Amino acid sequence: PPSPPPNVIVILSDTHRADYVSPDNAGTEPITPNLELLAADGIRYEQAYTVIPTSAPAYASLLTGLLPTEHGVFFNEQELRPDLPVIPERFTEAGYTTAGIVSNGYCIGRYGFDRGFSFFWDWIENRGKEGRHVTDAALKWLSGRTSDEPFFLFLAYMDAHVPFILPERAPSLLVSVDGVPRRALRAEAGYRDNVVTLRLAPGDTEVTLHFLDDLKVVDDADAWSRLRIAALRSVDERVEVHVVSGIEGDPDAYYRDLANEAVLRLRNPTDEAVGTELRFRCSRIYEHSEYAAYYLDGVRAVDDEVGRVVGALKAAGLYDDTVIVFLSDHGDMLGEHDEWGHIRELYEEVVRIPLIVKPRGGVEETRDDTLVDLLDVHDALAGIVEGRSLRLQPRSEDELLAAAYPPEPRERLVAVRRGDWKVLAGTDSTRLELYDLGTDPREQVNLVDVHRDAPFFREMMEEVREELVRAAEAATLDLATLPGPVREQLQALGYVE
Repeated sequence: PPSPPPNVIVILSDTHRADYVSPDNAGTEPITPNLELLAADGIRYEQAYTVIPTSAPAYASLLTGLLPTEHGVFFNEQELRPDLPVIPERFTEAGYTTAGIVSNGYCIGRYGFDRGFSFFWDWIENRGKEGRHVTDAALKWLSGRTSDEPFFLFLAYMDAHVPFILPERAPSLLVSVDGVPRRALRAEAGYRDNVVTLRLAPGDTEVTLHFLDDLKVVDDADAWSRLRIAALRSVDERVEVHVVSGIEGDPDAYYRDLANEAVLRLRNPTDEAVGTELRFRCSRIYEHSEYAAYYLDGVRAVDDEVGRVVGALKAAGLYDDTVIVFLSDHGDMLGEHDEWGHIRELYEEVVRIPLIVKPRGGVEETRDDTLVDLLDVHDALAGIVEGRSLRLQPRSEDELLAAAYPPEPRERLVAVRRGDWKVLAGTDSTRLELYDLGTDPREQVNLVDVHRDAPFFREMMEEVREELVRAAEAATLDLATLPGPVREQLQALGYVE
């Protein structure tokens, strides 16, 4: 008789760079010993890529097997379309018990990412962002199963993503209303709204945000703090929120700079008292040196949690019968090309991701340099449901595509990789880059002028054009507005008028 289907666990470490998995990290110390042990029983895909460096769209591509231009999620806080089939549904239909345990606040039930899971846990509802909370919930769910059905478990960790999880400390922010202190808040609120409940008399009420501790730059209240503020609003839309002082920056930008002391004026235009909530989010500004150190701490924290999960599986006798897939949604810039973060770039530090696949029963450690991406991981998971081999089979031989869609008014980027060649094209600047990753893996020497007329470059620019057309059809980009060398190159090739 055929053997029963295997259990499946997908472990996603958000913002985890491919070169921050030992022994491939830049240093000599094994920073991820538990992942190294997992790789010893599986296949390490050394040329694995995301399709977009933003969490919600990347998660959506993994779950649906579609590019962002197909599933329609380009930014965080967009809803996943309910008509699109997702992998958890496939496992449920095949008789699996399914669970999703997610610490990314953009990939939760309110945005449709819980679809198909019989059990779903997220940190917004359960107030636990740290990796240990994710693992605790996973082990509790595993130990509480009451049937012998195979299971599909999706775990998402955020420890390597800002805002970093720092040691506990006293509240950093004091909120005063008309000079009377009302509430102390922790500055590391991250994706969760800070909430101040108010009852406003008709007219104006003054609200002051005042820093108490080490996030102040100096004692002067006018100095700029080490925090940024976002999503400042009143829940009751009749109440107007005006900045008097202490908040500066582009009003259209998501984050704005926040002083040690910021003064707001809330205006109630009605003739009666109004109850409302003042809501806002904070994000810490990190010095570059501490950013890199906190990032490394986050990577190590995720590795510790992988060790806990694997240890629990072995103790329960489930490890051999469980397929384990470890990957990331994207990487992060840590100063390379003078960039930090990920949402605006498509350099290798951002688009190349770790991918380890431990099949049922394990295999002798294998390294595979096939070009694969998140869509191929989706297909491999679907293959388990269909009884096919777990080995990843790329949809497009020797070619990959990625695109970046920053939420603020800034250029979109398209990257096409074919073999060792990689094109980076910006949509509204002078940016057009070509790299030979075989000889220049850090993307330091732009070879566009050397190979502008080469057939392979013309073919890769055709891929750029096709992605721009898809983006335009998805209402995210107007091809007619493309300036700069990208448009000139596409015109020269006859791709746009």
